[in-house]
Amino acid sequence: LGTGAVAPHAFGRAAAEGVRLATYRFERFRGVGTPKKDQEKELRNATFLGGDEAFAAGVEEGLIGAEAVCFARDLAN
Repeated sequence: LGTGAVAPHAFGRAAAEGVRLATYRFERFRGVGTPKKDQEKELRNATFLGGDEAFAAGVEEGLIGAEAVCFARDLAN
C-alpha cells in the first residue's frame, strides 16, 4: 500500500473518513412517497485490502471521526 509518501495509518484514516463522509445523507424527515436521490448509487460496504496493523488502526480512527461528523451534521440539520 502506498508509495511511502503517506504513512499507512494516515492513509487508512483518510480513506475511511472519505468513504463514510461521501455517503452521508440526512433523510430523517424525508416523506414516505419522496424518491431517494442517487438511489441506484447506494454504497452498502467497502473493503480495504492489503493494509497492515497501522492501516487498520487508521481505518478504525477514521470511522470514529467520520461518525462524529455525521452526528454533528444530523444535529445541525
